[in-house]
Amino acid sequence: MFTLGDICLSRILTALMISVASLMSTRLRDALISRAEYLLHTVDPLNYNTPRRIVQFLRNIKYIHRPLLEKCNEIFLRNIPRLDAENISIILGLYQSLQFNNCDFRLAAKKRLTELIDTSTDPFSFSKLFVALAPIGSPDIRERLENTTLLVADEFNPQQALAVIEALEEIQSRNLSLLNNTLTDLLCCSFLQRSFYPYEVTMLTRVLSMLPSRRLDEGVVSRVDDVIAQCSLSELNTISFAVAKWIRNDPSYRHNTHSRYVRLLQRLSHCGHERLQTADRLDLLLEELKYVSGEWFEEMLLDETFVTLKRMIDQINPSNVSDLAFFLTRTNHLYPPVMDRIASVATEHIDEVPA
Repeated sequence: MFTLGDICLSRILTALMISVASLMSTRLRDALISRAEYLLHTVDPLNYNTPRRIVQFLRNIKYIHRPLLEKCNEIFLRNIPRLDAENISIILGLYQSLQFNNCDFRLAAKKRLTELIDTSTDPFSFSKLFVALAPIGSPDIRERLENTTLLVADEFNPQQALAVIEALEEIQSRNLSLLNNTLTDLLCCSFLQRSFYPYEVTMLTRVLSMLPSRRLDEGVVSRVDDVIAQCSLSELNTISFAVAKWIRNDPSYRHNTHSRYVRLLQRLSHCGHERLQTADRLDLLLEELKYVSGEWFEEMLLDETFVTLKRMIDQINPSNVSDLAFFLTRTNHLYPPVMDRIASVATEHIDEVPA
C-alpha cells in the first residue's frame, strides 16, 4: 500500500501538494507538511524551487505553518545571491499573501534587488525589478526607479506596463507624468479591446480611471459590459470605484441622469446580486469578499450578502470562521444568526480555529 512515506523526492511531493491543495482534509494537510519538513533536510541547499513550491502550497490552502515557513526561508536566504528579480517578487508575494513578514529576507531581498538595478536594462527584466523593489525600496530608490521608467516606458508591452502601474498604485505614486508615459490612453484602450479575462479588463479599467482628465468612452463601456457577468465580487467592486472616479471628474454627469455611468452602475449591481444568489461555496465567497469595501458594496450588495451567508450557515467551520468574523468586523454589521453560528463553531472547535 502506497503512503506518503514512500515519496523520497521533494519534486514529486511538492507537485502532489499543489495538485491536491483544493481537495485535502486536515489530516492529509498535516501529513504532507510533516513529509515536506523531513524532505527539506535532504534538499540540495542551492535548490530554491522546492521551498518556493512548498510556500505556494501553504498560500493555496491559506495555512500558516511557521516552522515549515522558517525552514523554507533559510533556504531562500542562502540563495539570495542567485535569485533574480522575478523569483524574489514571487517569494515576497507569497509571503504577503500568508502575512508572513520575515525581516531578514526582506532586507536581503532589498539589497539584492538594488544590486540588480544597473543590469536590469531591458523592459522585461526592469519591469520585474520595478514590481519587486518599488514597494520595499527607500524614497531615493523609488525616485531612481521612476526616473528610469520614464526612459523605457515606450518599450513596455501591455503586460509589463500593467505590472508597473500596479506597483505604482501600491506605493501610491503621485508622479502623474509617469502614469501617462507608462500606460498611455492608446496603449490601454487598444489592449482593453483585446482582453477577454475579467482580471485584465478590471485592471485596465482601474488604470484608465487613474489617468488625469480621463472620461469614460463607449469603447470602455462595451468591453466592461462584455465580461462583467464573469467578474468576481472583488472585480465588480474595483470597477465601481473606477466609475465613481469618472463621475467625479465629469461635470456632464449632473445633467444626464440616464448616462452611461448610471447604466454601468445598474449592470454592476445586477451582476453582483446574481453572483451572490448563485454562490454555493462559503470559502470561495469569503475569498471574493476579502478586499471588498466602499459605498457601492454597502449600499447595493451588503444586505444580499448577509442573505447569502445565512443560506450557507451550515458551511461555517473552524477553517473559515476567522475569515467570516473578520468580514463582520470590517463591515461593522451585526447579524445575529451568523454571529451565533460563529460563536458555536469557535467554542466547540477552539483548538482547530486558526490563530
